[in-house]
Amino acid sequence: MKKVLLLSMLIIFAFSCSKKDSKEIKKETKGNKKVEVKTEKKTEKKVEKKDEKKEEKKVEKKAATGSDRDKIANFAKKFEDKKIPSSKKWNKYASGFIKMVYLEYGVNLTDVEEKKDEEGKWLSSTEMIYNYLKTNGELFSDKTPKKGDIVFLDNTYDKDKDKEFNDKLTSIGIVIDVDEEGTIYFLYNTSKGVKLKMMNLKHPEQDKIKNKNVTKTINSKMRWLSKKEKAMEGSDKFPTLSSQMLNSFGSILNKHALEDLAYKITLAESDREAIVKFAKTFEDKGMPKSGKWNNYASGFIKMVFLSKRLNLTDVEIKKDEEGKWLSTTQMIFDYVTANGKTHNNSMPKPGDIVFLDNTYDKDKDGEFNDKLTSIGLVTEVDKDGTIYFLYKTSKGVKLKVMNLKTPEQENIKNKNITRTVNSRMRWLSKKEKAMEGSDKFPILSSQMLNSFGSIFK
Repeated sequence: MKKVLLLSMLIIFAFSCSKKDSKEIKKETKGNKKVEVKTEKKTEKKVEKKDEKKEEKKVEKKAATGSDRDKIANFAKKFEDKKIPSSKKWNKYASGFIKMVYLEYGVNLTDVEEKKDEEGKWLSSTEMIYNYLKTNGELFSDKTPKKGDIVFLDNTYDKDKDKEFNDKLTSIGIVIDVDEEGTIYFLYNTSKGVKLKMMNLKHPEQDKIKNKNVTKTINSKMRWLSKKEKAMEGSDKFPTLSSQMLNSFGSILNKHALEDLAYKITLAESDREAIVKFAKTFEDKGMPKSGKWNNYASGFIKMVFLSKRLNLTDVEIKKDEEGKWLSTTQMIFDYVTANGKTHNNSMPKPGDIVFLDNTYDKDKDGEFNDKLTSIGLVTEVDKDGTIYFLYKTSKGVKLKVMNLKTPEQENIKNKNITRTVNSRMRWLSKKEKAMEGSDKFPILSSQMLNSFGSIFK
């Protein structure tokens, strides 16, 4: 009997334990399921976020590597409802905004030969941009513009202050879109930042149209009349809307890729030969005059590199701490230091620049302490270490030599042949010759070397 009772108790205990186990298993399963669901949701969210970031990057990449028109429009859009950054490279007005946008891709829209009118007055930046497009692209008003094209406007203000509406090329904008109805959307820099404006040449007299109870602006108001102007006869005909102020549209993108007109930052090693070849065409000759360069040694170097669309004076700082303009040689030195390299501990290569000190008394203090006074271009280096360089003088572009192995010698004699190894770059005055230690004054090219500069990578 006892055995039966013990057995039945054991069965009941085992059954109750199995029930508890099953309940615990169920709880664990439910808990695991909740954990799994949470983990799955977290994983899904992470995957979604990653996918979103990938898509965003793809869109950004596409914008950066899209067509030239997309690049220009997308970059310009970044400044909508914002003020443009201040820089010495552009002004803070509408024309400065347009110049800044194209400069992002290396194209300088104010790079024109003529910067003054017939009376000697400086042209406005808008006029320079207009002339640039006239030369390098096209101007038109008989067809619809595209993204990246430029809108030239008249009469946005009384430029000549004669109280007449006769002011040409007073402002400028950039097209970012054109819709199916022919409304042109363009960005325009105002005193309150870059604003989106509209223009529709199909309805030039209307600022808005109503369609299915929706009012839409199609021509932005660009000028507000004063009380005097409103009181004038025919004031209702005065141009105030964008379409009434259109001068023309301009485009370089119909004829050129941005790359074709872009200034470069550095040149490739393979460009050395072309630079030297171009420079040599001016040996024993003068150089052409231009508003883009001066008629001195630094102007010659600037001109040579401009032939490969590299502007060696495109530097941020153009004045010293006292507000005085830096010399062109100093600007070129700063440009090369920032974008290439300067050195005086290794031999230069053809196409490199020679920076010289003390070629004249720059500060007129009677001392030989004048840095970066002139500049030349290396054309060849021979086996003996003699460096041949072209140097612009008052008598034209001349070939000079420099040998750092024999810095104190002007000439060397070998087998009855006298050869110049260091060119004389400065002639001393009577006063200088009479000074103590004048025999130590630097007059030879090697004694005047500041450094060599390379802009090839």
